[in-house]
Amino acid sequence: MSDARDAMIERMEERKRQVDGQMDRAKGHLHEEREQIQKAVKKARKKASLMKRMMLSSLGPLLFMGIVVTMYSIFSFKTTLQSEKMESLRSIAVSVRNSINSIDAGVLDMRDGVLYKGDTPIGENEAFLDDFVASSNLEIVIYYGDE
Repeated sequence: MSDARDAMIERMEERKRQVDGQMDRAKGHLHEEREQIQKAVKKARKKASLMKRMMLSSLGPLLFMGIVVTMYSIFSFKTTLQSEKMESLRSIAVSVRNSINSIDAGVLDMRDGVLYKGDTPIGENEAFLDDFVASSNLEIVIYYGDE
């Protein structure tokens, strides 16, 4: 009985060694797979880190260009708006001058506090200015001389 028991114990130990060997090989494979996964994760992190650095490094110049373009647009818009206003005022001045010139062929002259165009007093004949104001929706004041 002791021989059978010893043989059984020996078979069990042999089987245990086989299982231990299989376990060691499986652990080795798992360890290799774990290392491969860790390498892949490191590579992905490096790639993500590189992408992050590239994005951050391009963000500064992009913001700078955005600010420059915005400032230029504001300046350009302001300049254009001022030019349009000045052109509009010039047009109005020319229109008023042409309206005054159409009253009489003479020159502008101040007599006794009244502005005359030729022999026609402009201060008494305001109908042409009223028509101009009504059509252009602007208020007009005419100054003559230093007073």
